[in-house]
Amino acid sequence: MTRVVAAFLAVLIFCTVFTTRQAMGVGDAPEISAKSCIVTDAETDSVIYEKDADTVMGIASTTKILTALVVLETCDLDEIVIIDKKWTGIEGSSMHLKEGERLTIKTLLYGMMLLSGNDAAYALACYTAGNSRLLPT
Repeated sequence: MTRVVAAFLAVLIFCTVFTTRQAMGVGDAPEISAKSCIVTDAETDSVIYEKDADTVMGIASTTKILTALVVLETCDLDEIVIIDKKWTGIEGSSMHLKEGERLTIKTLLYGMMLLSGNDAAYALACYTAGNSRLLPT
């Protein structure tokens, strides 16, 4: 799973390099299929590249990335998660979880990041939030 997160970050950095090159007048802008995006310089807070940046968009993918990071820091990839009925039938993209299924954290992370499974993201968030290791001692 760490490889998946690393690959995503590599693509993000790759796009940032191209948009920075374009802002500096070096080369053409990359072709971006996203409906909207924005790249800013964190030090100067200046916009390097934007495409319809004022459009309000959902943050589902960002939420999934942050969920993956919390799960990776909290859980063992081989932990078994028994799918609760409340975690099934979640709206949107899905890996089609079924009540009582026994899946590893690793499998759910793949379902969330590669299939963009909203149900896997919800199951991981609920499981991790209920994990006793997160509770104060």
